[in-house]
Amino acid sequence: METTKTGAEAEIALPDELVDELKEHIARLDADPIASKSDLLFPSLKTGRMLSSTVLRKPFAKIMSDMKLKRKLTSKAMRRTYQGLADEVQMRAAAAMAVSGHKTMAMKLLYSTAHDDEIRAGVGKVIQLATARKKSAGGERS
Repeated sequence: METTKTGAEAEIALPDELVDELKEHIARLDADPIASKSDLLFPSLKTGRMLSSTVLRKPFAKIMSDMKLKRKLTSKAMRRTYQGLADEVQMRAAAAMAVSGHKTMAMKLLYSTAHDDEIRAGVGKVIQLATARKKSAGGERS
């Protein structure tokens, strides 16, 4: 089985509670005649193969309805949200990429979003740096 789009193996530490849930999930898969033949963790129960990328549309629609969300919730939006939150807490790029599965900085940046206040602050710092004058020995700016 291919491990990721890039063919690289991914390893992520999981909380014990999630490991317990996954063990129960795997036990259910092992009891299913089709899913038990698949090496996928989330196979199609009809075919045992990979699920379509559209498989989450109905659950997402229900979540949006239940939460009365006015915006569309997609896996791409969740990936962008994760990346935005990782950037917000200044998570090291290597750690954020390990979770998202991104192998290149270009892919990490593709899912990153710069907000207006962040852009203004950055531009302000560049202007401040570019217009800074050296202090003379007496402490005055030249």
